[in-house]
Amino acid sequence: MKQNKPNLSVNSLATYCSLLRNLYEEMFKTNNINLEKFKDTDAIIHHLNNDKRINKKTGESNLYTSNQKKTILSALLTLYPDDKFKKMIMSESEKYDKTISQQHKSQTQSENWVNQDEVKEKWNELKKESDYIYKKAEKTESDLQKIQQFIILSLQSGIFIPPRRSLDWCEMVLNSQDKNYIDGNEFVFQVYKTFKTYGTQRVKIPRKLKTILIKWIDINPTNYLLFDNNDNQLTAVKINQRFNKIFEKKVSTNLLRHSYLSTPDLQEHSIKTKKVKKILSDMGTSPAMLNTYTKLD
Repeated sequence: MKQNKPNLSVNSLATYCSLLRNLYEEMFKTNNINLEKFKDTDAIIHHLNNDKRINKKTGESNLYTSNQKKTILSALLTLYPDDKFKKMIMSESEKYDKTISQQHKSQTQSENWVNQDEVKEKWNELKKESDYIYKKAEKTESDLQKIQQFIILSLQSGIFIPPRRSLDWCEMVLNSQDKNYIDGNEFVFQVYKTFKTYGTQRVKIPRKLKTILIKWIDINPTNYLLFDNNDNQLTAVKINQRFNKIFEKKVSTNLLRHSYLSTPDLQEHSIKTKKVKKILSDMGTSPAMLNTYTKLD
């Protein structure tokens, strides 16, 4: 993968490997991977279009969504840049764009939706828990992960700053400036999805959030703002898993971004207003995406 995509980040590489591993197990019922089988484009395309994937945690089986197909195909293309995969990803991208451009919630969004009051209530719960843990003289890895849940929600709740994509936080480091980093009272983003369009972005850190982060960084044993149980860089997939655990349903970063932009006060503003333009810029996206992210009942 690195040979075909030398600029692929470690985080993206880990995500792609996980996706391909799961795909292989779904198709061939073994984890003894033979890379040559990924060249069987017809079999893979048939599987993605016709077979159901099993959720290992719930046991539920469902057909792949267009977004899931897109992500898996992106991983496959880094391994084998086949024209059939390219054609399919273009087709699925069109379907996905058409779906998300509709302002009504999908069935999955409706079932897992959280409004901003619910987000704030959960944030208060996690704050109380983290305040208690901070008082402990010795903190276990489990303690750190519980505090980190509070940190993740502080970053992505919309309470302090507009929620950005998971990647932006996964790539935030503490002791260098080669990725995303904190510079005084600003977040500096130079590794994010739309970097080629908008370049380096600086987002002001509100005082209360800065205080929360200083306290966290003081006990963080790694060079990453967010890390997993093995002190490795947290991935976007694992951030969504954290949200699933926090809200006890399938809440994701994407859903929280939709929820944030669907609040009544933002719906009242035109995409041309300076306020909304600034919010969307701080989210790392364009004003044209407002209607896509806004979801109505």
